[in-house]
Amino acid sequence: MPLTLCVYDPKEDFDEYPPNSMKSIQDYLNSPPPWRADLYEIIVLFDELPMNIIDDMNTFGVLQNILPQLQEVKERLLQNKFALLRTVGEHTAVFFILKPIENKVFFSTYNKFPSDYLSYFPLKDSPMFYSDGRNQQELLYKFVENEYNNNYPLNKEFTILDHIKNVEMDLNALVDSIEHQIVLGYQLINVESAKNK
Repeated sequence: MPLTLCVYDPKEDFDEYPPNSMKSIQDYLNSPPPWRADLYEIIVLFDELPMNIIDDMNTFGVLQNILPQLQEVKERLLQNKFALLRTVGEHTAVFFILKPIENKVFFSTYNKFPSDYLSYFPLKDSPMFYSDGRNQQELLYKFVENEYNNNYPLNKEFTILDHIKNVEMDLNALVDSIEHQIVLGYQLINVESAKNK
């Protein structure tokens, strides 16, 4: 499965990655451990990336901010459009771009956004609220579309993981795994919400 969402014991003190307690959401739901998952510290695994890169990329953060992004990534890929995916953080977020070509997807870091775009989410209903009502998703995608024609330079304040370039993934397998992880993610939210009642 190209993409897997994972949780871990938030009380675990670990020096090496991944945490010993890390479990896929599916395993967590099927065999609940004695600890509770922290839905603000979700780990995203990509089969095609080595664990040291995955360590540098994570955590992706808040599950409720990841799931709608994955839904839009899936929809755009199926329409043969590039898609953006963002980690947690305000001005410290990392953006990734997924480009479909035929039956493949090419996954790379995207670090050309101007500094004032780094707090945006590629979502219509961004969790980073601005009172002027700006459409962060539209601004991000328009910037990337325009960038293709003008070779916009890298943002020198934001060169995290710039070595992740064109990691090849199978389109259909990625879409299937995204669909599966979205279902599991919402199941986890419901399970954890029920525990709080």
